[in-house]
Amino acid sequence: MTLTSRILGMIRDIWSAQRFGAAWQWDAFSYAFMIPNFFRRLAADGVISSAIIPPYVEILEKRGQEQAWAFAKALFGVTLTACGLALLLAEIFLSGGIASGIAGAKASLILESLRLLSPYLFFFVLFSLSSAILNAHRHFSLPSLGPAILDLGWIAGLAWISFRRGSLTVESELKLLAAALLAAGAVQAALNMAALRRLGFRFRWRLEWTAPLAKIIWSFPGVMLGLGVLQINLLIDGTFALFCPSGANSSLWYASQLLYFPLGIVAGSLATVSLPILSSEVSAGDFTRAEATLGSFLRHLFFFLIPAGMGLASLGIPIVSLLFERGAFDTFATGRTASVLAAYGFGLAAFGAQRITANLFYAAGDHSTPTRLAAAAVIAKVVMSLVLVGGFQESGLAAATSLAGFLHLGLLLIFIRRKVFKLSLRSLGRGLGRMLAAALIMGAAARIFFGRFQVLFSPGYPGTGFLPLLGAVSLAGVFYFFLCFLLRVPEARELWRKISSPRLRKAS
Repeated sequence: MTLTSRILGMIRDIWSAQRFGAAWQWDAFSYAFMIPNFFRRLAADGVISSAIIPPYVEILEKRGQEQAWAFAKALFGVTLTACGLALLLAEIFLSGGIASGIAGAKASLILESLRLLSPYLFFFVLFSLSSAILNAHRHFSLPSLGPAILDLGWIAGLAWISFRRGSLTVESELKLLAAALLAAGAVQAALNMAALRRLGFRFRWRLEWTAPLAKIIWSFPGVMLGLGVLQINLLIDGTFALFCPSGANSSLWYASQLLYFPLGIVAGSLATVSLPILSSEVSAGDFTRAEATLGSFLRHLFFFLIPAGMGLASLGIPIVSLLFERGAFDTFATGRTASVLAAYGFGLAAFGAQRITANLFYAAGDHSTPTRLAAAAVIAKVVMSLVLVGGFQESGLAAATSLAGFLHLGLLLIFIRRKVFKLSLRSLGRGLGRMLAAALIMGAAARIFFGRFQVLFSPGYPGTGFLPLLGAVSLAGVFYFFLCFLLRVPEARELWRKISSPRLRKAS
C-alpha cells in the first residue's frame, strides 16, 4: 500500500497546488496541518508501534489474551483521556487567541485551522493505538490502508471545494478541507476498531496505571526524538518559515512531499526489513554478521537514494513545473519550490540511513544513545537555521535540515563503533565514494539529456512537458547504473546478475 498511498498523495498535492498555489492562505493551512501530520509521519515510520507492540506481545504470550486485552483497555483509556484533556486545553487557548484578534490575517488563519484540525489528533491516536494492537496480532492490511484513506478524504474535500467554486472565499474552502480530513480520520479509526472487535476486543474506558503502561508512556518521548529527527526538523523549518516572505511554507510543503516519495518507498521498505534481522543477530551476539547486514542495507539504500537525491536537485524545476505549475501555482512558486527541493535532495540519502542506523541501537537495547544524538542534531539544526535563513530564506532552512541529517548520521555511525560493534567505515566509504561520483556525473548528464529531449519534443507536440522529463530520468538512470557497473560498485553488479540470470537460463 505504500506506493498506492504515495500516488494518491501526489494527486492530492497536484490538485492542492492548482487550487491554492503558494498563497499566504496555503502557508497558514499547511503549517497548521504540520502538527497532526508530524504525529502521522511518526506512526508511518513505526515509532508508535515500536513502543507498544513489544510489551503487548510479552503480556499476550506470558499471561494470555484476557490480560493482553486488559492492558490494551488501560492503554486506550489513559492515552485517550490525556489526549482529550490536551485537546480541550488547546481549544480554549486557540479560541482565546482567535477572539483576542491576534495581529495579522495569516496568524488568525493558522489559529483557526489548528482549532479545526486539532480533533483529528484524537482520531489519529485511536487509529495508531488500534493499528499497533492489530499488527501485534499479525493483521497488517487494514492499518496499512490508513494513509490512503486520509489521501482519499483530502481528494474528496478538494472535489467538494471544486463543486462549490466561486461561492466561497479561500478561507472557507480551507475550512471545508479541514472538515474532510476530520471525516477521513474518523473513518480510519472506525475501521480499525471494527477489526479489533472482530478479534474479540471490547473497548471499555479504563483508567489504570500499570507498570508496562508506565514504561510505554515514559519511553515514548525518547523514542519519538530518537527516530523522529527528520519530522522534528521539518516542523522547525515550518516554524522559521512563518517569518519568511509569503509562500515559504508552501514551498517547504510541496518540496517535502516530493522528498517523501523516494524516501518512503526505499528507506521505509529497507528499515522495515532490516530491523528484525539486525535485532535477531545482535541479540544472538553475532556482531560480525550484524556488521555485514548493516553495511549491506546501507549500501543498497545509498545505491538508490544518492542518485534519487541528485535527480531531484538537477531536474527540480522541470519536475515541479510538470506536477504543480498550473492554476494558482505560478512560475515564481516553481522556482522557489525547486530550490527547496534541491536542498532537501542533498540530504535524502542521510535521511534514509538515519532510520536503519538508529534502529540498531534499539535492537541492542540502548535507548539513551539515539535520544542524545538526536537532541544534538536538532540543536545543531536550529543553530544552522538561524545562520542560513537570513540570506537564503526557506532554501536555507532546507539546507540546514540536510546538513543536520548528515551530522546525525555521522554521529550514529561513530557511536555504533563505540557502543555496539566495530563497523568498518572504510569499506562503506569506498563504495559510497564510487556511488557519489557516478551520481554527480549522472546529475550533470540529466540536465543535458533533458535539454536534448526538449528540442526533440518541440512545443505543440503531445506530451511536451512529460516526455522530455520521462526520457531524461530514464536515460539518466541507465547511465548511472552503467557508471556504477564500470566503477565496480557491488550493488550494480548484483542487480545486473539478478536482471540477466533469467535470460541466461532461458538461453541455455
